[in-house]
Amino acid sequence: MDIETATLRGREAFKAGRKCVPALDPGFTAAVCEANGQGGNKPGAASVADLLGAWLRGWTLANVGAPVEHRSLITVAELQDEYEEWESRLDEEEALGE
Repeated sequence: MDIETATLRGREAFKAGRKCVPALDPGFTAAVCEANGQGGNKPGAASVADLLGAWLRGWTLANVGAPVEHRSLITVAELQDEYEEWESRLDEEEALGE
């Protein structure tokens, strides 16, 4: 596995709704072990730390670039109406002795 592939896997994990945990990405850990061997880094292969960093970078960049759903904003007039409604309720409760 190379850095570009690890980055892509991180992006895909985000799009699939997975948490930002490379070890929970099905196949990623196995692919890293296969690419680098059980005993450590194979000559010429990206290090495990570099692959993990690339996966995390891919997930994070996908997250940062994703659209954010904003709730609708309340207007000043709506806020004023809501305030007056609550103020009226408090006045009623005070009049009733509650």
